[in-house]
Amino acid sequence: MKVKKIILPVFLICVLALTSVMLFGCGKKGTSADTYQLFDETISAMKADTSTFSSGSEQGLTSNFILNDVVYKKEVSSTSAQDNSTDYNQYKLLAAYGLNFIEKYYPQLKSSSVQVNFKSLNNSVNSMKSEYEWVKAEHSKLAGAKEVSGLNYNLYNGYFYNYRTAMSTFIGRVYDCANSLAYHLDREVNLAANVGNDKMTATGLEFYLDYQYLGIFEDLRISYNKHGNIYYNGQSDSLFNNILCFYGSTPLSENIKNINIGTKAPGCKFNNIHVWGYTEYALYVQSSGCTFTNTHLEGGSTQLFLRSANNSFVGEIYDTLHDNTAVGIEIGQYFAQSFVQASFRGLATCIHYGKFRPTRATFIVSAILPNSESVLCD
Repeated sequence: MKVKKIILPVFLICVLALTSVMLFGCGKKGTSADTYQLFDETISAMKADTSTFSSGSEQGLTSNFILNDVVYKKEVSSTSAQDNSTDYNQYKLLAAYGLNFIEKYYPQLKSSSVQVNFKSLNNSVNSMKSEYEWVKAEHSKLAGAKEVSGLNYNLYNGYFYNYRTAMSTFIGRVYDCANSLAYHLDREVNLAANVGNDKMTATGLEFYLDYQYLGIFEDLRISYNKHGNIYYNGQSDSLFNNILCFYGSTPLSENIKNINIGTKAPGCKFNNIHVWGYTEYALYVQSSGCTFTNTHLEGGSTQLFLRSANNSFVGEIYDTLHDNTAVGIEIGQYFAQSFVQASFRGLATCIHYGKFRPTRATFIVSAILPNSESVLCD
């Protein structure tokens, strides 16, 4: 009897303790309904912001998120003056397409009963919202510029430096958010699970196709974003074509990766990529199975970091900014079964193994070493 009196209270205490821990853990993860509410508030605010966005059509794309023109071209005497309308229209399309995807699919969260950690998805919405506020502020500064009397500047249907920087960062966060939402609906909700079999639904197939189109990025020119120009962490098997990333001519930006490919973006294809600027890494690849063709890297203190297996790189790697002290390729822990064909110029070390030795990897290289202290590999 005494034993029972001792065991029972201890057992109850253990149950209560475990219950409180479990409830605390679940509370931190959030719910699908909470994340839906966050999306709904953010997208509704953007749609209501008629100063920044309009409903309409741009080059055949219909959207509630067509960016309004900022300023309008005036008469100019200089023949060298350039109109940025072509670039601006491309950015308008990118922003509209990404926001279209989010607007179309975030309502799926409202009825979802999936219990997972929503922190990453919530963070992507909040990041997009923060950059939207920056775009909105810069937009409002320029929207009425053409009406100011006595203004001697020639204004164009494009954007100035601050607005351009804000816009390119915002578009990056839009696609981070869209891809995070798509990844959740694909992997956690299994919205496209039956595509290709006799249980396939129109909703599932439409989502699958929209998701694939979301993964095509083409003709992007991105410059000097405060956290690096591109961070891409999925969808897998995405396509990138004709990408120029420029990070300015300021002193080396420590811990900045000009292009950073995360661990959830395997199998991506990159073609015609030019990366330039004072960053710690020009191209930082963490996923496996990625292919880079016709790629030109320069400006990073380390130009290319390869961490995973089955990657392929064909291109040029130069040091033009670090007085011949840069590293061409750094090999990471999981590098294996990869192919590299590259020409090197002006580097202190072309290939840096460190403590990690690649297995079953092929290197076809040509190098012009700047001085007697430079080495092909170490």
